[in-house]
Amino acid sequence: MVALDSLEFAIAQKRVDDYALEAPRPDPQAIERRECEGFLHRGIDACKWLLRAEEVVREAAYEGIIPFAPQAEEALQSLYQSWLSPCEMAEAWISKLAETGHAPASVDEFRKCCQHVRGWLEQRDWLKRSRQSLEKRLAEEAW
Repeated sequence: MVALDSLEFAIAQKRVDDYALEAPRPDPQAIERRECEGFLHRGIDACKWLLRAEEVVREAAYEGIIPFAPQAEEALQSLYQSWLSPCEMAEAWISKLAETGHAPASVDEFRKCCQHVRGWLEQRDWLKRSRQSLEKRLAEEAW
């Protein structure tokens, strides 16, 4: 039988009261900040894995371990485009939180990822258009 007047019970009761009865009300903005932070971290992690996947594929092709496959380039481009698709929403979310002084801590790292992905896609688009232009000129030239 537990003695309800024991010191252990009294301390346990006080700790439970301190925890349960005097719990602070959650700050909706702090909760939203944590949710946003989690989302940004998932994006940063996904970007790192995407960079790693690209590096491994390119290195393996360069070393002759696998043949260069245009399908790999297309798959990477699709992944980069998919990664970029929620960035506009994320930036709006970040701005909303920053206005209230609750900007997530990983904003700079996330924005670097966005910048890298946009640059990667722009470079691929430029290369594709250059290649098409060259092919068109070559097709129009009289041999």
